[in-house]
Amino acid sequence: MSRLLMYLLVLGSASQVISGDLLSAVQHRIRYAIKENQPENLRIGKLDEDLLQTPENENSELFSLIQSTKRSTLKYRLREPSNYFRLHESTSELSTKVSIDLEALCPRFCRDGLSAAQLNLFVAVWYEERPFSVIHVEVTILDVDDNSPQFPPTISRPYVLQLKEVIYKAGKQVELPKAIDKDIQPENAEIQYRLQSHLDDSSHALDTFHLVTRNDSRVMLVLQKDLDYERVQQYRFYLVASSPVSEERRPFGYVLDPQSAFHDQLEIQVDVLNINDIEPVFSQSIYNVEIPEDAKIGTTVHVLQATDRDANSTIEYSLENSNDLFKVQADGKVILINKLDFEKRNKYTFTARASDGEFYALTRLDITVTDVNDEPPEFVTNPPILKVEENQPSQTS
Repeated sequence: MSRLLMYLLVLGSASQVISGDLLSAVQHRIRYAIKENQPENLRIGKLDEDLLQTPENENSELFSLIQSTKRSTLKYRLREPSNYFRLHESTSELSTKVSIDLEALCPRFCRDGLSAAQLNLFVAVWYEERPFSVIHVEVTILDVDDNSPQFPPTISRPYVLQLKEVIYKAGKQVELPKAIDKDIQPENAEIQYRLQSHLDDSSHALDTFHLVTRNDSRVMLVLQKDLDYERVQQYRFYLVASSPVSEERRPFGYVLDPQSAFHDQLEIQVDVLNINDIEPVFSQSIYNVEIPEDAKIGTTVHVLQATDRDANSTIEYSLENSNDLFKVQADGKVILINKLDFEKRNKYTFTARASDGEFYALTRLDITVTDVNDEPPEFVTNPPILKVEENQPSQTS
């Protein structure tokens, strides 16, 4: 049975007191230390034997009694019942009544700055059916690495981060939740963090993120690449908090494997939020179209079309220098709204705009009106009179 036993015996110089306030007069002190989580009925020590371990006790009457044949007549009784220890009245053997969990004792029994709990027992030693001496027994409960780190149950699962593209570029950091290790001793409460791929992750999240643990123990998710909604809309992976495998947890012949350390994991979901960060683009800088002058009102002259790689973007179109002959609808259709007349004007140039609400693109729209034989022949009034003499050769001008 593995246990740590440490005791220190201190003999007080007070003379024997045989009075009603004997129990408040501590004459001896014994200190023990055991590890937490020891099994029930663990033998901590024997008060009579341990009291004799230091030469400072040689001048004590209790020391003499214990050495004498009268040792068997001594009785050892706890001043108050204990929830944690039992004391054999005749043998003075002190043992555990239950398995003691240090984390359950703190902070009530843990001193400030110490990673252990101190439990105090006052033992009255009786001789010939009367109080003879008092022993103050201090039992220190030492921490062992018996707790695994856990993410608080109040944290949502999965833990969702909503990060806007453009704003979150390579090098940007985001704080992640921390796990908690209830162990009292700092080295036992050490937590290591790492990222682990999700089973169905096709976004290669670990190529985009890595972890940094700061000196103040904050866990930071660091971007290695710019977020781009048009490329990846969501990442999923695990944040794993593990406790290094300590000697208490390591069986004989154990080969240290960091992946098998006690751990907890928290699913992280990063939703990339779209931002209008891409301008619409026309495929041509100039569009040339033709329309016959006899086209009917309402005819679609041309359909403007720009592209925008932003997801879910909406493009609206307009003509910057429109007139009373043409208009453009929001969907890009350029419509004839009045009759054309080739003889009056046969060329129109407009600047067309495509806007996604944040950015816009411009192009030139040239509309040529083609002539249609829509004019009847007519005689010229008062034509000039031409005269030619007879017998002139052909092609005479």
